[in-house]
Amino acid sequence: FACCANYDCRTTHTGEVLEKPEGYVIAGTGEIVPMTDKRVKDSPDGEFHWCAHQAGLDAGKTICLFVPPRSY
Repeated sequence: FACCANYDCRTTHTGEVLEKPEGYVIAGTGEIVPMTDKRVKDSPDGEFHWCAHQAGLDAGKTICLFVPPRSY
């Protein structure tokens, strides 16, 4: 996963990232990442992977989000 250092990314559990009309909602933080945001990337394994800052003022903020193909 090439948007950040490996220690910033992890596979999410069911319900941690929700696909809503306004975008992808990070359940733990309430952050909304619009589907058209440049931080949204295609997942190489078909799973959600959330990459976020782990410390400092930006802790918990999304660096990038790998998403599976959208459901219809």
